[in-house]
Amino acid sequence: MRRLGGLILERVKSKLGFTKTLEVLGISRGSLHNYLQGIKRVLYNVVYKALQYLEEGEFNGIIKRVDKLQATGIIRGD
Repeated sequence: MRRLGGLILERVKSKLGFTKTLEVLGISRGSLHNYLQGIKRVLYNVVYKALQYLEEGEFNGIIKRVDKLQATGIIRGD
C-alpha cells in the first residue's frame, strides 16, 4: 500500500501528466517512479510542492480514502 505522499503524487500526476509533474516538482523520472511504486518514501519537500497543485477537495478525498483503509484495518496508522 502506498503511503499518503505516494497518493498525493499519484493525484498530481493524473491531473498534470507525467512530464509536467516532473517539471513542477523538480524530480527525475526514476524518483517519481520509485515514489509512485512505494520503493522510496516521498520527501517532505516534494509533498509540499505537490500539494500546491491540488485543490482542497482533492486533498480531502485522499485523506478520506486513507482514513477508511485505517478504519477497516487494511492499513495501520503508522
